[in-house]
Amino acid sequence: MMGNMHTGEIIKARRTECGMSQQALADAVGVSQVMISYLERGERQIVTARLQHYANALNVDVQILIEGIISQENSDASSAA
Repeated sequence: MMGNMHTGEIIKARRTECGMSQQALADAVGVSQVMISYLERGERQIVTARLQHYANALNVDVQILIEGIISQENSDASSAA
């Protein structure tokens, strides 16, 4: 569905599709708007314990977010090589 996107990119794309602001998503997940901004820019990693909260708020299967994490880890490993 989302291709080879990182979790932050997936979150931003889905949030935009849902017509949600960063603040609305932050409120739904229980984090700050600044944290959503960091996540979307790839400056922070999503806390695994909150994956289901993000999936619920964005109305997506948690597997989509997990695939984004794996994609990001693979990309980071390739960059380090």
